[in-house]
Amino acid sequence: MAKQITESFPEERDDIILDVLKRQGKIRVTEVCDILSIAPSTARLLLQSMQEKGLLQRTHGGAIPVDIPEQTKPNRDFSEIENYEAKLKVATRAAATIQDGDYIAIGSGTTTYLLATLLHNRQDLTIVTDSFPVANELLHEEGITLYIAGGWIMKRNSSCRGL
Repeated sequence: MAKQITESFPEERDDIILDVLKRQGKIRVTEVCDILSIAPSTARLLLQSMQEKGLLQRTHGGAIPVDIPEQTKPNRDFSEIENYEAKLKVATRAAATIQDGDYIAIGSGTTTYLLATLLHNRQDLTIVTDSFPVANELLHEEGITLYIAGGWIMKRNSSCRGL
């Protein structure tokens, strides 16, 4: 049975929030509520706890990263993704079902790309993809064995088809 975001460990919640901060440069309490399926008061307490751990800086209505080093800037401009928050919520829930040691296939698309961004620092995952952006996102992850499907290149969505 897939675990729900609301049943995740505190460090998993922290990682999810930090990943959003890494990509967007900020997060609102309402986003935390939506992504983790928690109440606003719980989201505020979570952000406060993360600030006390030195993981982020609280702002009115949300949080920002403590520091944004050059290597943490996103590989992609997420502001161009339609329905970003809804897609991130879907990707976050999907990521919560993936366990270390799993074998998974990830297709092309913005939602699946967002899923790939949530798989950093996983261990013993085997991933097959037809998406160059997904492959590029996970290319340097030590704990991930990555396969890319062959075929002809579909330029409109940066993926392979056929064979």
